Amino acid sequence: MKKIKFSFLFITLLISNVYGADYQCINSNRIAYFEDTYKNIRAIKIDSVKYESDSILYPYRNIHQLDHDCFSPTKFSWLGSKIHIKENGDNLFFNKYGEVITLKTKAILNEKWVAYQIENSLIIEAKVVKQDTIHFLGLVDSVKIIAFQAYDENMNSLDYNVNDMIVIISKNHGFIKTMNFIAFPNTDTYREILKEYNLVGLSNPKVGIQNLTTFDIYDFNVDDELHILTVNLDGQRKKTGKEIYKYLERIDYEDSIVYYYSRKLEILEKNGNSEISSIFYNDTLKLVVKKDFSLDKLPEEPTIDEYGTFCCYMRNDDVLSKIDPSRYEFFYFAKDSCWSEVIFDGYICPNVYLKGLGGPYYSCKGIVGGISKELVYYKKGNKTWGEPIIISNIVNIKPNNQIKIYPNPTKDGKLYIHFNQTDLSEYTIDIIGINGKIIKSEIKHSSQTMIDLSNLVSGLYLYKISDRKGSLLETGKIIIQ
Repeated sequence: MKKIKFSFLFITLLISNVYGADYQCINSNRIAYFEDTYKNIRAIKIDSVKYESDSILYPYRNIHQLDHDCFSPTKFSWLGSKIHIKENGDNLFFNKYGEVITLKTKAILNEKWVAYQIENSLIIEAKVVKQDTIHFLGLVDSVKIIAFQAYDENMNSLDYNVNDMIVIISKNHGFIKTMNFIAFPNTDTYREILKEYNLVGLSNPKVGIQNLTTFDIYDFNVDDELHILTVNLDGQRKKTGKEIYKYLERIDYEDSIVYYYSRKLEILEKNGNSEISSIFYNDTLKLVVKKDFSLDKLPEEPTIDEYGTFCCYMRNDDVLSKIDPSRYEFFYFAKDSCWSEVIFDGYICPNVYLKGLGGPYYSCKGIVGGISKELVYYKKGNKTWGEPIIISNIVNIKPNNQIKIYPNPTKDGKLYIHFNQTDLSEYTIDIIGINGKIIKSEIKHSSQTMIDLSNLVSGLYLYKISDRKGSLLETGKIIIQ
């Protein structure tokens, strides 16, 4: 037992020494998020660590193409297969072919070294071209900037993309700018092209962009409003849907979020210029949001199950988004550690989820048709965007001063309803539990009336008042004490 405790203490101290070193490129106690010039987000997280005389880090794997029809979700990260941290401060990155790229983190200004070499063919030299103090993500740190130059075996300059690229390493926070070393120095790597990536977020300290999860996507507050347009086009036949969601109530639980929201919906179907049918809804619905295992994974972290494997992507456009491509980009296990790509017929149509704006949204076009679901307007707090949808065939919710519901909260279970208008001949009031089910419904014919709720247990309820045609007049919450 004493030996076990000593070994644990030794490993703990080793971790502290390795990851507390100045200008260490990668840190295992955090997740770092990087963005390329096309706004695509990738992350670095160390899945496992192996200690020998030095330290070897294994970042979480991504799906990579190994051959023409051979993919793998288990062999490589976009940084390479592993990172070897030597005691002298050298950080070794291994590309797709197991070749080494060396970054000397202890190198001084103007120091040069061979970062990569193919015997009798190619030499890529690295050099610390600048040391500086810079601001990034609200932090301030000292940095080293390393540039590259490619040469042939006779040290004649070669025209390689890496000549125009740099990496930046900070003293305390690792890479500020890096590249996808799996593709270094941009040889035949199928779908991977060598790029620069800029740091846009850290989990420790928590700054900048973080992983987009289900609860970040479906993060609504009372009075938030979404306007959604759906189109299904098949030749001359076109079905158009207009949807307006307004969020009325939010209840947070440990493993879920429950929303109540009003929905206005118009569905219009046409064949050419001839209208076939139209449908209108005006109702109150319930949405239960639970964690989505695949969606909550880090960018490009594979989901592997009995059906195959795929991964979600993340982008930093005007709104941070997660993209689920599993409708068309999916891989199944074939043989000999190879996964084959599934070729789908039909549209290439990824599902897009937006931070604080829900989803999925998509836009898919074919030769004679297409389907789409697009967010065209939203209101969140004081912020609005887009062009609001108008649904004129539905009676709008009356302003609150047209209907009075009192007392609220009610202590004796008696709820009084007063209409300012006197021409309302009939209306229905529904009392709805937090499970979304109507637990009491009464038809009323008077502009001043009372509904008895004394038989209900104390708690939060929703009410919905509709006219005789079913159009929504008022909705809200009541509390029975």
